Amino acid sequence: MYYFSFFYIFLLSSLMRYLVIGSSSSDECDSGKISPDTWKEKKIDEQLANFPSGKKLSLEAFASFVGYDGFRCGIGEDCLAGQICSPVKAPYWQVLVAAQEWNFYINRVYQAFSFSVATVKGTMAEMISDLTEPDEVPATIMTADVCLGIYVLTIGLSALLIMPSPMTAVVTPFFRTSLLGGVATYISLPELATYYSSRPQKSEFVTLSTISSEISEWENETHQRINKNLNEIINDKPIVSSGGLNEILANGTFFTNSSMFDTTHIFNNYRKVIQIRSLVSILRSKGAFIIQGESDCDGPGKDGMDIKENHLSWCDSSKKMTKIVFAHGSKIKRKIKGANLIAYKYGYSTKFLTISSLECQKKYGVGADLYKNGTVPMDSSADCLVNLPVCNLTRPDIQSVRKKHGILAACRGVGYLTI
Repeated sequence: MYYFSFFYIFLLSSLMRYLVIGSSSSDECDSGKISPDTWKEKKIDEQLANFPSGKKLSLEAFASFVGYDGFRCGIGEDCLAGQICSPVKAPYWQVLVAAQEWNFYINRVYQAFSFSVATVKGTMAEMISDLTEPDEVPATIMTADVCLGIYVLTIGLSALLIMPSPMTAVVTPFFRTSLLGGVATYISLPELATYYSSRPQKSEFVTLSTISSEISEWENETHQRINKNLNEIINDKPIVSSGGLNEILANGTFFTNSSMFDTTHIFNNYRKVIQIRSLVSILRSKGAFIIQGESDCDGPGKDGMDIKENHLSWCDSSKKMTKIVFAHGSKIKRKIKGANLIAYKYGYSTKFLTISSLECQKKYGVGADLYKNGTVPMDSSADCLVNLPVCNLTRPDIQSVRKKHGILAACRGVGYLTI
């Protein structure tokens, strides 16, 4: 009886599979051009939505059902669709090709993020040095740190360049070991700075260590999130479901060879985001905040801007000056070492930093950190990548306290700035 039941289930399953995929015809073995237009012409979205058991089958189960056993996707996995009708025919072959491209893309995101982290870490010592007074950090330590940073950058980019194709998600063991070894050495350097300094530990040493630790946390959390989301879509969600592959692959989004999905594009996006986040972390660790309306825009610069050396200011249409300054104990530090390098070397204008911070504060509150859980967006225009606290000195309540107790007291007490 057991064998009869097993045979009956097998026969029924085979019959359903034959009814769905049938025998191959010339049209079903014509792949067509790999493009969203072909996807739409073949009405693949509709066919996938109406696929029998589509609301129950995982991606691997779906592939097996249409004739491809062992189609496994994931980080470090190459789920290749192969040639059409060998054995999978249209339109299900196109679905597997799109899933293959999507899997390649996720692997590229995963890998490019690591390269971006290594690249930015390789510049952090230099950025901190640019924004720190010369007598605050021992030159020998900073020189060694920069050298190790360059080492990390070189190894990381070498691994990126030797990848056999942009779709390959695995770096060779030698370069992976070298890269991780370099990063590990680099992260340990702040502790050496403290050890070799005969003076009390400076906040800049803590900043270097903290920034390195923060970037490592962003990498770990982002990798975990990518892995978790990928596994959920592949293994837990049916191919036809909310947030499932039917929605991800809709309209042939991944049935294409678009350059926006290549490693360089992803790498550059992540590098910008991590660099912005790192710069803001450095500025905030030094007590940076923004003051609006302290004075009118009557300076000699553009639109009446103050052009004093190492000052960060910007004038908007209201003709009230906006400045980035440091809270230094009970005083305000307006002269910022290397201030001009923020724009000319790293590419972030005072206007960009102030507007981004103001928009973040308006939407989410003072100093809101949308990414405190460690995850990092790929879009460099995402909300709150820059989140310097903003104090509007034109507010009557802040003006009142300022007259009696000064700007810092007003911004801290009435503006609720944690500076």
